[in-house]
Amino acid sequence: MKALTMSNDPYGDLPPDPAPEGWAHDSGDGGYATGPDGGYAPGWGQGPLPTGGRPASVGKRTGALLLDSIGIGIVVNVLLLPTQLGVGDTYIRSLIVAIAALAYFSLMEAGSGQTIAKRLLGIRVVSEDGSPLTLQQTVMRRVPFYVGSVIPTALGGLITFGLLLGILITAIQEQTAHQGLHDKWARTRVVEV
Repeated sequence: MKALTMSNDPYGDLPPDPAPEGWAHDSGDGGYATGPDGGYAPGWGQGPLPTGGRPASVGKRTGALLLDSIGIGIVVNVLLLPTQLGVGDTYIRSLIVAIAALAYFSLMEAGSGQTIAKRLLGIRVVSEDGSPLTLQQTVMRRVPFYVGSVIPTALGGLITFGLLLGILITAIQEQTAHQGLHDKWARTRVVEV
């Protein structure tokens, strides 16, 4: 007969983590289990994440976006110095910067899943299933960041601000994979490398 033992936990012992067969529990990451292919799945009570890596933090993602955006802004504005675009031509400048940024992010992420800043911070963009991105996915993922740039009034700035705020809020609220609206729309995820 089995002896009863008293636990200090008023709720009793929790059942073991039901990680799928072939998965190993990875202590220290908040209940995630690593799969045989290196992918991650949440701990007890949640379904597995798609494979392809551990979700990148919102802080790393935001940092990479800021670093890349500053770099693009500097490069484009230096290249525009010899042109006749003056201070009154801010709409044209911002449109050129938006087109350059859309091209930079789309081509870099379609090629390797990483921009220069993502590479520095050790993160990568992948499809939801962990496969490399297509050019269509990268363009779809970036359009919300620059759609307001085509509207030459304050309304364009408000649209861009609203979309960026929505992307940030959804990425923070989505606890499993930190997918923002743009990630959900393009069916992508950002993962640790």
